[in-house]
Amino acid sequence: MECNLEDKYEKLKYYYDEISKKYPNIKHIFSSFREIKSSSVNMLQCNYYTDKTLFSSKIHTIDDIVDRVGGGDALTAGVIYGIVNKKTPEYICEFAVSASVLKHTIYGDANLASVEDVENLVDYGVGKISR
Repeated sequence: MECNLEDKYEKLKYYYDEISKKYPNIKHIFSSFREIKSSSVNMLQCNYYTDKTLFSSKIHTIDDIVDRVGGGDALTAGVIYGIVNKKTPEYICEFAVSASVLKHTIYGDANLASVEDVENLVDYGVGKISR
């Protein structure tokens, strides 16, 4: 299974389509794109695939990273939260990436951000976060 597509979204969709063909019982697939600008500045995006459609969140720039440990777990928890609560795919992408972005601002393995904190980031952006 080799893909000659150049666009990273088209390429990701191709591979997710292939996974779905081989494993039709898998209903949800997700991953992230991370661009590392420096040790303290990264760009992060969530990609979520369901019903043969790829959804991608906005790209978030994370300045002044406190701790990357647990960022992937926070993204995963955000996806699971969205699926369990029957949210839209667009919501799932934005909620998951926002949970991960907030986790990058918290020291230690656990994401201490509440659902309300995450939804505030989704709705209002970084400038409106209050803790």
